[in-house]
Amino acid sequence: MGYQADLSCPYIYNRIGVQIHEPVAGVAIGLVSKCVDDGTVTDYRILTDILGIEDYMGDTDFKVAGTRNSITALQADIKHMEGSGNLYLNICFQGIRML
Repeated sequence: MGYQADLSCPYIYNRIGVQIHEPVAGVAIGLVSKCVDDGTVTDYRILTDILGIEDYMGDTDFKVAGTRNSITALQADIKHMEGSGNLYLNICFQGIRML
């Protein structure tokens, strides 16, 4: 049994028993940074729509999903960086704006 290309709301409900009332979208945001010895970020790039290798190799990733009316899921993986709170918030806000 293969997967169908049509993943409409009735299809999802019939397959897994979860009723979906409106379309849901998601985005994955990643951070790749350059730090000095004390952990201070000196340069960084925010990547959108990251793939598995970027998720694995990057410093931070943030995933958000939701509908037009609400955020339904958030996930953040913040690795070994310290003292960059504003940078993390920037990543989160960029992901939410993309929904």
